Order: sequence, then structure tokens, then C-alpha cells
Amino acid sequence: MLRSMLFVPADSERKLVKAESAGADAVILDLEDSVLPEHKPAARVMACDYMHCHKAGPPLWVRINDLASGELLRDLAAVVPARPAGIILPKIRGPEDVTRVANYLEMLETVHGFVAGCIGVLALVTETPSAVLRMGELVQTLVPRLTGVGWGAEDLSSALGAGDPTVPGGRCMRM
Repeated sequence: MLRSMLFVPADSERKLVKAESAGADAVILDLEDSVLPEHKPAARVMACDYMHCHKAGPPLWVRINDLASGELLRDLAAVVPARPAGIILPKIRGPEDVTRVANYLEMLETVHGFVAGCIGVLALVTETPSAVLRMGELVQTLVPRLTGVGWGAEDLSSALGAGDPTVPGGRCMRM
């Protein structure tokens, strides 16, 4: 059971070094929001290097970029060979996104000689309005590698036009 997950920008060597000793139940190597677009290629390399060198310790997961970003396949192609414990899939729109990524993972696992389904998926189901409205469909869709769902309130606030609640002066909805 994962009680705590430490998200670490995969392009920050200093933070990667500290991650293992932080005491989290899982370390999430982040390729998404915490990495600038121009640093994403280097972050993929650093994430793979980290996974290859740190087999002991907490399970290593990777938060990839969402399907709409155009970066998702690059992320998967780069990190699957290092066999992370799982993939965190952000900004889904519905169950078809989870199924699509599960299919990509199955193909990549086969290519690399891994057992199909050995890499889990945790879907962030509240980062887009459509995913929130379609959550019932997701729980009825059979995707065996889906190990859990998570909450992403900041992205949902942004998608709804409510602003970023973590930024001073960010807009908030008033009743």
C-alpha cells in the first residue's frame, strides 16, 4: 500500500540524490509539470539512469506527460526499458485514455521481454472536467494494470478557469 509518494523532477540531480532517503513509500520521477519543455529529453535520460542505478529502496514510478502533450510516447519509449513499478497518467479525459496507455505499455513490455502487465498505472482522474464526469465509466472499464486512481486538484481548478489556488493572487470562486 502506498501511503506517501514523493514527486521529484527527473531533471534535478540534486533532488534525485535526496529522494531515496526521504522515507516515502514510493518515489515518482516526474517528467510532466515540474520539467520545462526544453529539459524533457534530458529528464527522460536522467530518469532511466536513476532507475537503473537504484534497484533497492522504495518503488520507482514515473509521471509521464498526458496524451494531448505529444510527449507521452517519447516518455514511455524512454522509461519502459528501465522497468518502473508503474506509470502515473495525468490529465486523462476518460477510460479510453487509460486503455490506450495500457495497450502502449503491453506492446513495450513485449518488445523488452517483460511479463505483460508488470508495469502498473495510476490514473489521475480529477485533472480534467471530462474525467470527473466520466469516473463511473472508468471504474466499470476492465484494465487489469490500473492499480489506482489519484486526485489532481490544481489542474482541475485551472481547467475550470478558477486559477491556481497555490499562487498568491490566484483567482478563486466566490459564492
